[in-house]
Amino acid sequence: MNTYLLISEIMTVKLVEVVPDASVSEAAERMREHRVASVLVTEGPRLLGIVTERDIVAAIAGRRDCATTPVHQIMTEKVITASPESDIVYAARVMTERGIRHLPVAREDRVIGIVSIRDIVRWGLMSLAQESLSEDARKALHVLSSGGGARRE
Repeated sequence: MNTYLLISEIMTVKLVEVVPDASVSEAAERMREHRVASVLVTEGPRLLGIVTERDIVAAIAGRRDCATTPVHQIMTEKVITASPESDIVYAARVMTERGIRHLPVAREDRVIGIVSIRDIVRWGLMSLAQESLSEDARKALHVLSSGGGARRE
């Protein structure tokens, strides 16, 4: 497997964000609309926290009124981030050790992307597939994956 592939090569660059006073319901609607499992809680360019499906399930289980509860009350505030220059193996290790499924990618305190566990699994499967393919098949797979297959906008 290519352990030197950078996070920036697989991260999602179209970020889904909400403001701290948005309701939990609004965050869930944005997640559904964009087909993602997390939203970043931001104030201008500043990352304040992250809300994931797990947080929303916990809010529902805790009988919170999702229509009126602001996301800042349920978000994870100490967000772990990675540099776009970090390699994918590093991201996988951090996510596994910390038990997280979403890793924002930041440069100079500004979030520029996000890597999900799904992105890591997709990379792992692509790497395994490439190892067992002929040179022609590898070239075809590279063309397909570089055409937007691995990077979502």
